[in-house]
Amino acid sequence: MAKARLKIFPDTSALIAGIASSKGAARELLRLAEIGLVEICISKQVIVEADRNIEAKLPEMLDEYRTYIKSLAPKLTDDPSPKKSKNILQLLMQTTPRSLPLPSPQRLTVL
Repeated sequence: MAKARLKIFPDTSALIAGIASSKGAARELLRLAEIGLVEICISKQVIVEADRNIEAKLPEMLDEYRTYIKSLAPKLTDDPSPKKSKNILQLLMQTTPRSLPLPSPQRLTVL
């Protein structure tokens, strides 16, 4: 029986960082997806936002980005709901030591 792959849901900034850089954690996650060890899950919201940001800030990369996304073939997911993000943030606040920074609710999604 095939082992289930870990699902990764990058936010827009992580997706852009992973594509634009040859180093760093975001790039390594994309490399793991390229070789099939993890599954990248992306919402339409993230794809549209990344496309818009790349077009505005890195226009020379736009064609490369679009080609890469097609070749990566991420699993398309529903846009994260604000309610689910809020619930996750509340759970983190209850279980995370106060000394650790918490991500914004927009960056939290569980599949």
